[in-house]
Amino acid sequence: MCLQLFPERFCGAVYSNELRLYSAAFVSREDESARAWGRKMNGRPTTLLLPLVLATTLSACGTYVPQLHEAWEPADVSDPSLVQRIKQSIYCELRTAVYNQKGQAATANPGGEAIPNDWGAQITLTLQVDESGSISPGATWNRSLGGTDLFTLGGGATISSDASRIDKYYSYFSAIQLKQNLGSPDTSCMEFDESGHLVALDRRGSTPLISGKLGIEAWLKGALIQQNAIPSSPELKGSFKKLEVLSYDVKFTIVTSASITPTWKFVTFTAGASGGTFASAGRTRTHELLLTLGPADIAVVPEKGKKKLVSAPSGAAQNVHFASEIGQAVAGALRATTPAR
Repeated sequence: MCLQLFPERFCGAVYSNELRLYSAAFVSREDESARAWGRKMNGRPTTLLLPLVLATTLSACGTYVPQLHEAWEPADVSDPSLVQRIKQSIYCELRTAVYNQKGQAATANPGGEAIPNDWGAQITLTLQVDESGSISPGATWNRSLGGTDLFTLGGGATISSDASRIDKYYSYFSAIQLKQNLGSPDTSCMEFDESGHLVALDRRGSTPLISGKLGIEAWLKGALIQQNAIPSSPELKGSFKKLEVLSYDVKFTIVTSASITPTWKFVTFTAGASGGTFASAGRTRTHELLLTLGPADIAVVPEKGKKKLVSAPSGAAQNVHFASEIGQAVAGALRATTPAR
């Protein structure tokens, strides 16, 4: 969480660097008096500094644009490469699911397919990251008034910040494209390695969307079975056009948080948290896939002296997909206003 704040990839490196700098300042000076002072402190600088470094790191979350990738992922995993891998993984799983259902017949259309060629698939990929950080320092001053009388004065403050990032990607694929044969020369489910050879997709990563196990094929198979059991009426008498629209929404929400509450007690002075927690940070990742399959509008357009068929989502398919997107946007806005801490 929020580990991209510093140039180092891991907070451990930050803490060790800070401690080395502190040690250099208080222990490794050439001045002998500074050395003597450091020995007298007997490790107190480290004890005092480490909680402050941790608190500063945590409270800084929410003060910069969040990154989609996690700090512990390989160094070559950047936001663009992560998005590309997610999209390719989803496309591979969708292609495989549609291809495997290509031979399934449609009950209401003898000789027709359960997924007609005049259908299409809309995909909306939403990647949202919400980060928050807060620090609540407090202090108490104690003064003896003589005997058992004691005067105490306490004070505190709270500083918090939130940052939210939402990336959306929309794609449309015709059923004809999705039904094409898998395998060479098709590379939907393959990628090139460093040697230029085709290998299986690398599905390692921090997001479940690249796992290849989103359940698209199982959902599609079941949805087609029940749609064929009770099919919709044809658009026109004597013609056939499947008017059903299928929608599938998968969302993963991963919440990570951390907090620290140090306390320093001196003879007349106590410093620490103003309330329950001194510093805290939270990071919530929401990765969502919205998939809609339905009829498409087919048009013939001229291109270089030839005629070319193009498709676009029909009104019914667009309405279902758009309604789901509105629900996503409302849920995302509500979540961004109440980030995890």
